[in-house]
Amino acid sequence: MLRATAIDKSLLAGLSPERRRLVLARAHDSKEIREALSGPSKQYNVSRLGSGGCAEVLGLHCKDSGDTFAVKKPRKKDELYRKTIEREGRISRQLPDHKGLVRFFGYCPHTETPILAMEALRGIRLSSLFRTLSLEDYLETIAIVADSVVAAHNKGIVHADLKSENVIITDRGPVTIDFGLSGEIGEKRDRIGGTPEIVPPEAFRKQPFDPSLDVYALGRMLEDRCRAKELILPKEAVGARAIADFHRNRAPIPEVNDRGEEIPMSLVLLVGLAVDPNPSERITATQFRDALLGHLDQN
Repeated sequence: MLRATAIDKSLLAGLSPERRRLVLARAHDSKEIREALSGPSKQYNVSRLGSGGCAEVLGLHCKDSGDTFAVKKPRKKDELYRKTIEREGRISRQLPDHKGLVRFFGYCPHTETPILAMEALRGIRLSSLFRTLSLEDYLETIAIVADSVVAAHNKGIVHADLKSENVIITDRGPVTIDFGLSGEIGEKRDRIGGTPEIVPPEAFRKQPFDPSLDVYALGRMLEDRCRAKELILPKEAVGARAIADFHRNRAPIPEVNDRGEEIPMSLVLLVGLAVDPNPSERITATQFRDALLGHLDQN
């Protein structure tokens, strides 16, 4: 069973005593979860919520309490996959309790298959709303995402894979998910990775984690919405140099985009400040958020 020390108590503070008891005593019993994941379970109904490069996410609905939560586990019994889940488990304990961040309940590494328990979010991914949200609604959404990024940065955490697919629009607003590639500020890896069209070119070189990675991604998300189309890396573009060329040779944002929306120069300038090729010249996530909020207040 997950020990209480493995639970971020701040995430449980808002729960009723009865629900907190159920979360701690039942929802995160690793033995019950393992049984549920391996076959029919008397305790849980299991559904598949999604999968990514290294992990899959399952929804577990407790038949007794009615609570539903999500469990993330490696897709394969592979050391790389295991380390990815372990890293996200370590990072999850450091994240703040913020309405714009997915809430993690606990991490259990001492099993054959490490598992990470978190809230099961109900909503729709921002990527699915790209063509339907108005520019103003999209800007409000990105401002909230930026605020959640600021909260993570204040705790020393870089998401490193911000994109519209990793934002879910829920009843409480936009929620940023998937910290599988995240790291601590200053942490070094041979390659950070991420979605080539969104993360900056330096993410594919040996670079320490820096908040400017997320700022660039926020800028790219805003840029694509200003264009009213998502820029796609050509299939033949392979390798760090090709990715760098893609980012360097993007056409300017048009004054009027493909949806007939006039794009204010203030937004064009904000994109430019966020996606500066030089990481040290980029604005901070706080400045990005405040600039967006200022634009919304004036319009």
